[in-house]
Amino acid sequence: MDMKEETGEVRLVRNIAQQWGRGFDIRLVLFLWYTYQWTHQQRRRSTEHSRVEMDLDAGGVTGYSDQVQFPVTPKQRSDKDRRCSQQAVIRLELGGQMQIASLTMEYKEDPPRLWTFHMSDSEKAGGYGAITITNSSFKGSLEMHVVNQQLRVPTTTPSHSQWMSVRIVDSTAKKLSKVELTLSMRGNSLRWQDGRLAHDFSAPPGLFYDNESIRNKSIIYVGLNRVIGADWRSGTGLCKVIVKLMDNEDQCDGKMMNCDPNAYCKFTRKSYRCSCKKGWEGDGKKCRDINECRLQNGGCVHICHNYPGSYKCSCRPGFATDPFDPHNCVDVDECHIKNGGCKEQCINTIGSFSCLCAQPGHTSSSCIVENSLCTANGCHQNCAFVGRGEVKCSCWQGYQLNSTDRRSCMRTCRIGNGGCQHHCLDTDQGVVCTCQHKYLLGHDGRTCSASCSVNNGGCHKRCTNTDVGVTCSCPGGYVLNEDGKTCVDIDECSVNQGGCQHSCVNNIGSYECICPKGYKLNAIDEKTCVDVDECTANNTCEHLCSNLPGSYRCNCRNGYRLFGMTHCGDYNECSLGNGGCQHICVNTPGSFYCSTHHDIARTNSNSTDSLQLTGHGKLFYQGIHCSQREDAQRHAKEIVSKMSETVAKNCSLKVTTVECLDTRKVMRKHGGEVIRVEECIPGEFWNITTHFCDLCPKDTYQNNRGQIFCVQCPVGSSTDNHGSSDINDCKRRICSSYIHDLQGFIESPNFPGKYPNNVECTWIMKPPRGRRLLFIVAHVDLAEDKCQDFLVMRKNKSPYSVVTYEACKTSERPIAFTAQSRKLWIQFRSDSRNSSGGFHIPFVTYNGKDQHLLNALMEVIAQPINYYKYASEQRKMFPTSFIRLMTPK
Repeated sequence: MDMKEETGEVRLVRNIAQQWGRGFDIRLVLFLWYTYQWTHQQRRRSTEHSRVEMDLDAGGVTGYSDQVQFPVTPKQRSDKDRRCSQQAVIRLELGGQMQIASLTMEYKEDPPRLWTFHMSDSEKAGGYGAITITNSSFKGSLEMHVVNQQLRVPTTTPSHSQWMSVRIVDSTAKKLSKVELTLSMRGNSLRWQDGRLAHDFSAPPGLFYDNESIRNKSIIYVGLNRVIGADWRSGTGLCKVIVKLMDNEDQCDGKMMNCDPNAYCKFTRKSYRCSCKKGWEGDGKKCRDINECRLQNGGCVHICHNYPGSYKCSCRPGFATDPFDPHNCVDVDECHIKNGGCKEQCINTIGSFSCLCAQPGHTSSSCIVENSLCTANGCHQNCAFVGRGEVKCSCWQGYQLNSTDRRSCMRTCRIGNGGCQHHCLDTDQGVVCTCQHKYLLGHDGRTCSASCSVNNGGCHKRCTNTDVGVTCSCPGGYVLNEDGKTCVDIDECSVNQGGCQHSCVNNIGSYECICPKGYKLNAIDEKTCVDVDECTANNTCEHLCSNLPGSYRCNCRNGYRLFGMTHCGDYNECSLGNGGCQHICVNTPGSFYCSTHHDIARTNSNSTDSLQLTGHGKLFYQGIHCSQREDAQRHAKEIVSKMSETVAKNCSLKVTTVECLDTRKVMRKHGGEVIRVEECIPGEFWNITTHFCDLCPKDTYQNNRGQIFCVQCPVGSSTDNHGSSDINDCKRRICSSYIHDLQGFIESPNFPGKYPNNVECTWIMKPPRGRRLLFIVAHVDLAEDKCQDFLVMRKNKSPYSVVTYEACKTSERPIAFTAQSRKLWIQFRSDSRNSSGGFHIPFVTYNGKDQHLLNALMEVIAQPINYYKYASEQRKMFPTSFIRLMTPK
């Protein structure tokens, strides 16, 4: 390198080298310097590449990371867009070196409205939790979102996977606020920090290390100002999001922030914070090592070694570290390796071993005669002559002479820890063994075992301390494994279906018998199924109810027709054949009568002439053009006469018999001439003027083929569209409810039949002072058409108020919840496209005195079989709507 091209850094290194001595190789110094510079630059570049910033106000992305992708990129804001309304969907990949992700979200002057944050491990998530149970294996899904100012985390548990719970944090996202979410693969956890409090969540099973079949990697999707899989569900107010991926808990450059080398650097709302790492203590600016060995020997049973930021346990000779408990030491069986070096027999002892010889007088590992005189005088180890043929016994190093017989030798604590597994104490009577804190001394007085306070004694489920150690046991539904510690689930369903009459479902630690729809478990044996008499519940049918095995049937009184499964509506007898009347037919609720007085009115439309007779009957006929009153009367009589004609299956008329032209034509007699009638499909009728099949008009239906008329819907019901082919297409549009101070229900119009299109229901609930609302949503059946049909419960009609419950698709997982506010505004709305079964939602109000009701209710919700515990007083404790809900279970 030319000296003229030397930089200040190179000159600095050269000066340092010259100060160290002329013999120092400048090339080595330069190599080390450039290596440091490259490493530092790569580390800085890696840090820069792990940070991505999104501007959801103006639109745009800065920064880059291989582990952050954008299925939806924020667009540039136009003049028509609201502030902080740009949307984005990001895909985070956690794994490898980057196992921690931090999302910092900033809200500005405008308060957050509707859906501003949504996170899931599914790219198709629509805003609600999802749990999948497959062959007794539990796989959870992450689902959390912010709606208005509220964080909601729908979850379930493996023991009650059919029930859904929602964890709610109110007022967590506000204007001019900053919130932070940290996802840690290492800790298998999530933390939500809103500036006031930190909320910790355990990651659902299977979220990390088991996503998209990528080994040791997890994929997380995040929707910003929108839902991940639904752009029609969006929000505004989230202005800026910073995503950082980290390989440890450091969030900033601790060295630049003057943090101790043994501290983490973390950003706070206004600055940063230094926190000492595990094994260190201090304020973060200065950290000092914690000597764990000072307190109860660090939990080590033998020797504790302190290291900077850590410690380690070791064992005395003759022992080894317990592979299942690093604090504990277990005996080493020296005899297992080359017979301990003994020539004949090796006897293992705790902390040591000894050799035995077959011939008396032979000692040591080689089994040779060392001193027959000592042996003859009863000395176990050494002896010495003291005169006059007397021998004095003595012991080897580490042993002491027995003070009683003065011949035998006892081991001291210096040899093999005295035969004690943990602590050894020398006394005149010999060694005394004790155990480390939280361990129990065995019945032999030497060995130690972990008590139930140490890793639950090694037991999988239940642990009991006894005089001889711990005893492991299992709760009902489990059996103790051969190892005496772990518990194995008993599959009760594998043998004779667990005794269940219909079907058996094995649960972890239990099982339950399931009955088909229309049956319930017998309260006595909880195995057999008995029929549910649905007719005993109030308002099952509007008129007449007939119980059937596993089902029921609703019937209507004379003059009414059944529709919507349970509803009865007045049947307009005058709508067909003029009710058989010669002149005028007058319909009445449940009946009709004939009259000689008439008043015929005619209305025109583009395609249909509607002739309305006195009463509620309507006759429809296309192609009539008349201007005189007499013409209208004449045409009405003609239509009545045509509709009263009947055709037999062999095409014979009342008056004459004609030959069918083909299989799709039917011949009918009219005014002396034969008319060909197309055999129309259900939902259509034959227009005798145009000779075409036309759709039945709205509010009518036809469920048979080859008809020349349509039947009017029962009174009080209507159809959604033209061409209805079933009486169940006739629907009531009334919003049903019973709202009382103590109990009640709300239900979709026409329930349990399908709700009508373009309907809107609003209920306002305000319980008495001191009482709160408790709901049970057993089942919601809504058409899935991009959330155009929805049910929402919130504090008031403002879409930005506190939300208690929201649904826009079918949910079969029951959920029980209390209202987030005392007053509740509820709305149900459907669009003009699809329809579904709707909902029936009961509720009660409660206060502190009703705790017994809540306890009983939640017990029944968790295990419906508990319903029978309260059967004798059910009408006192539960409202009728709850009884109706729980009885089938």
